[in-house]
Order: sequence, then C-alpha cells, then structure tokens
Amino acid sequence: MSALDENDLTDATEKGERCECKDVYFVPRDDDPNIFHWVDEKPLHYGISVTYDKTKTKKMRETFAVNILHVFDKKEDEWLVHEVRINSALLQLALETILEGYPSLTRHELKSFSPPFLPFVHRWQDFLGYIDILDVESETRTHMQLLQQVLEPLLQDSFKTIQDVELVPMTDEQCLLAVSTVICFSIEKKRWERLDLIKFHEIAWAQHAFNSLVLDQGEKDLLLALVDRDHFHKDKSLDDFIEGKGQGMIMLLCGPPGVGKTLTAGTISEHLHRPLYKLGAGDLGIDASDVEKCLDKALKLCAHFGAVLLLDEADVFMEARTSNNLQRNELVSVFLRLLEYYSGIMILTTNRVRSLDAAFESRIDIILTYKSFTEADRIQVWRNFLALMNPEDFEISDAELLKLAHWDFNGRQIKGAIKTARILAAKKNEPLNAQHLDVVLRLRSKAIGMIDSGAKPEGLRENGFTANGT
Repeated sequence: MSALDENDLTDATEKGERCECKDVYFVPRDDDPNIFHWVDEKPLHYGISVTYDKTKTKKMRETFAVNILHVFDKKEDEWLVHEVRINSALLQLALETILEGYPSLTRHELKSFSPPFLPFVHRWQDFLGYIDILDVESETRTHMQLLQQVLEPLLQDSFKTIQDVELVPMTDEQCLLAVSTVICFSIEKKRWERLDLIKFHEIAWAQHAFNSLVLDQGEKDLLLALVDRDHFHKDKSLDDFIEGKGQGMIMLLCGPPGVGKTLTAGTISEHLHRPLYKLGAGDLGIDASDVEKCLDKALKLCAHFGAVLLLDEADVFMEARTSNNLQRNELVSVFLRLLEYYSGIMILTTNRVRSLDAAFESRIDIILTYKSFTEADRIQVWRNFLALMNPEDFEISDAELLKLAHWDFNGRQIKGAIKTARILAAKKNEPLNAQHLDVVLRLRSKAIGMIDSGAKPEGLRENGFTANGT
C-alpha cells in the first residue's frame, strides 16, 4: 500500500513514527527454498525465490505506523492478509481507549490483529467516533485515519454479514433456555466464579475520595498528577531505552500502621475508576519460583482488568540483600525484574523503609512517607469515620470530638473503636456518644500499654478488667 524510496526509511528512527503503512510478504528464500522469510516486495509469482536483502531489517519496517503481513493461499491462488501490526504508539494508546473492556483482549494484545478483525467489527462506530473528537491537526488523527484506510476494505465482508442479519426478540421459550449466570473474576477472592446476572449493578465510585486522605494538599496534587490516566499513558518521552521497561508507575508508601497507606491505594483506585487488586506476602509465598509465578499471574490479571495493584507489607520482597542468604537474594532479584517490566500502576506499602534494598530506590517513581498522626490529623480521621454514619445514629459534639482526638490512636484503631462502641450503643438502645467511645478507648489503651511493656499493668486481671471492674 505504500511505494516509498527505501532511502527515506533511514529518516524515521522511532518505532511507528512514519505515518504510512508497509506491505510485507512471506516467501521462500533464494538460498534455501525450505526457509521462509518476510520481504518488502510482492513476488510476481509465488514460488519464485526472492533475494534476501539484509538491509531491509525488521527495525526499518517497524518505523512505519502499520505493517500489513501477507501470506499466499495456494487454494485460492492469491495473497491474503495474515496480520495487521500496529507499531505506532499513538495508535496503541487510542486503541486502548476504543477497545477497553473488550472480552479476551488485553492491553498487550493491541499491537497485532488477525482476520476477521472482530474487535474492530464490534467497535467500529467507537473507532470512527474517536477520530471525530480528535483535533484536525493532531498527529493521532492522521495515524487513526491511516488505520481506517487500512481496515475498511478488510472489514467490508463482515459489515455486509452484520447488515444481512435480522434481529428479532427472543421468545419466552428461548429465554428459558438462556443461562442466567456468567463467569466472572472476583477481585476480593482472587478466583473465577459463576455469578447471577440479576445481581450485577454499576459500581458507585466515591466522587471525593481524596478528601478523606490525611495528607498535605501538595502531596495529594502530586498523587493526582502521577496517576491521571491520560497524562500517564501519553508521556512516552521518559520511557526506558529498552522496549517494555520502565513504563509503569511504581509508588512506595512507608510509615507506621494505621496512618493511611492502604487507604491511599484505595483512594487512587476510586479516583481512576479502576478495581484494586490487593496482594500480601501470604498470597505470594516465600519461594522465589512461587513468587515469580504468582506475581506474574497477578500482573497479567491487573493488565487485563486495568486494575491498580497493591502489594501490602512488601518488606519481605524488598529487604536488603546479604551475602549469607542466597534464597532471599533470589527472591529480591525476581521481584526487581518483574517490577521493571510492569506497565501499570503498582503501589507498595512497608513499615520498615530503612531495611529496603538500595536497588529499589531507582525503580520507584515516588516515595510517600507517612508520620504518626498529630492531634489535628486525628480530629480529621474521627470526622471522616463519623461522616460515614447516619447523623441520627450518633450524638457527639465538637468539644467531645476534640477530647477524643487526645487519645493517641491511629486510623485503624479509631475505626475499630467506633465499631466496638456502636455495638455497645446498640445494646443500650442509645445513639453512639462520647461515653461509649470513652469506655472502649480506655480498655484499648490499657491493652496497648500491656503489649508495649510486655507485662500486665498493676491491678489488671486476666480478663482485661481492673479489680474495681473498670
């Protein structure tokens, strides 16, 4: 489809940069007819050997935005399109949006399409609509129009078949034969299940999820900028020199327990309207081969569903390597390699940033350090949790809220205290109040003191109460 001066090929050095398509043909080599290879010129007759030109390399062909690969069908006695390869990064980015959610199609499969090109058949109107909204002068529009010219003649037979189909409603008898379940992947259970269709509903994403994070506004703005979907995929200028490396966004959240690390990951997934796929050390194992197998599976699932991957408490995989623990060294090396080639958003959390291997620092795009809550932070945390309740279910004044914030508890402990106090309030048939919370917080404080000291405080019995019953 393109007749170009071969000398011009050297002008385009980036893969897919040239906004033209290149036809390539699969033929036997002249030096050995039993060996086939791809050539740029269409043979006059199939079977005639073609001189193998080493100057026309794969890299030169890939400078074209689109390659059309042809094979000869002896039965039909003609050349047929075997594959359409997408080399243009602009096209791959556009197709990621157009074909998002298409069954059995992952982001990694947007570089090659074979007849009958069903994804394009089913999403053709989306394809054309995407072109219409692009700026007339944009380079992406030019690349998309090129792909449209390539695909239209290849899809004509499929379009004609669709037009000839007469759609009629199903009868009641046919509906009885229909399956009422569908196989789905459960993000929480990490397994495939058959679920009832009538129980499906649209996801109610949190519209103001970032408001609940106890972070400086500057840090929130940075997080939003880093994970913003459009900017994240469009900026290719800082990709690694080796294709496939360094294309992801890796974040490390470090700090003491209960300060919002896991909440930050959930907030990012809510903001992006993507599922959160959570993994811990127990899910991956400790053997290097098991970790590699499980993590590779998780990375592929996250790529397929467009999920945000959270590796909670990742200390064991990131601990500094030593000369006397080869098994741990192998584990860390495997994790480092998989980290480099992941193209999505990965969030790691740890409580021990000082013990991390030095090699991780250069592979992580952003490190957020969380400190223990101040009193002002705890007030916000209390407000955030109480805001989730019905206003009629609690009676807590601002002054009482300030007193509650004096207790030096983290977010997870505050959440647990509210949960326990609500049970106490329900037992007394009363709205949740500061007295209920005070009882729970005092007991919790005694337990924490006992754990920290390694011994029971004076007067504390085995059942957790003091001698006077408090």
